[in-house]
Amino acid sequence: MNYIKNLLVAISMLVSFSVVADSGMTENDVRKMLNQMEQAVLSHDADKLISYLADDAEIILELPANMGGKVTLNVDSYKAMLKQSWAMPANFTYEVRDIEINMGPNGHRATASDVTLETVEMNGQIIASSETVETIEIIYKEGKPLITSIHGKVDLKM
Repeated sequence: MNYIKNLLVAISMLVSFSVVADSGMTENDVRKMLNQMEQAVLSHDADKLISYLADDAEIILELPANMGGKVTLNVDSYKAMLKQSWAMPANFTYEVRDIEINMGPNGHRATASDVTLETVEMNGQIIASSETVETIEIIYKEGKPLITSIHGKVDLKM
């Protein structure tokens, strides 16, 4: 009888531990992902950047009307746009400020917001600069944070 009791206690502890071990993402997990994404952007690694997005993620950019207005991209078209932009013979700067993270219940959802400053310089002259206010929706899937949507309101300065 003691054997069965000890076995049940051991199983109960294992189940409890596995529930605690996979309790969802933390704010630290989200910050780590955002830092890794920033490094991917700085190194112009579109494949690495895209690896943080869910396959069905949606990227919405609100551009000025003269630049096309609201643009909605899927992961493949976003990746193609990044590769095309980064292939230009230009110098790019990229800075992320004012990161705020709001965790959902049980660590299974989060929302992050930030302000991203970017410039594109060619032949020693800045040809474009932008300030984008971003909102990023994140879920916890397969043990890691994964982005389901990015919404960016872009203020472009030419």
